[in-house]
Amino acid sequence: MDINMSKFQTILWDFDQTLIDFEKSERYAIIETLRFYGIEVNETMIQRYSEINAFFWRLLEAGKITRNEVFIERFHVMFEEFSIINVDPEAFNEHYLNEISSVYFYLDDSYALVEKLKGHFRQYIVTNGSLRTQTRKLELSGFAGLVERTFTSEELG
Repeated sequence: MDINMSKFQTILWDFDQTLIDFEKSERYAIIETLRFYGIEVNETMIQRYSEINAFFWRLLEAGKITRNEVFIERFHVMFEEFSIINVDPEAFNEHYLNEISSVYFYLDDSYALVEKLKGHFRQYIVTNGSLRTQTRKLELSGFAGLVERTFTSEELG
């Protein structure tokens, strides 16, 4: 099937796991945050956090909890499972959000592709990540300057 690309004028890019490797960023952020709090990190803990985090995001997408509940409850559950005491989940979350928004890893040649298409197509990024985290990551990665606009589910409700 031959697709005439001139018919397409707009591209919507999903940010995490399309342009940016969210899993690497998540891994980096949880390791650095746990270390900051003096908690010994192991692979089981990292993997389990990823599972817990994904579970809470699915609950949010289903409309069963709020974004704020995702941010705090994921750490309540993790702390309970790993017997982590004397760590405030809200403070932990703040540190985690700073870490995850400070690092990015391009997926394949995503940056080069978006850059190459700039001027030929209207490009937008859509994401369900937090506005605060994604805004910073978009700026640092350079994607903010390549697209017309970014839409976050948090911003749009």
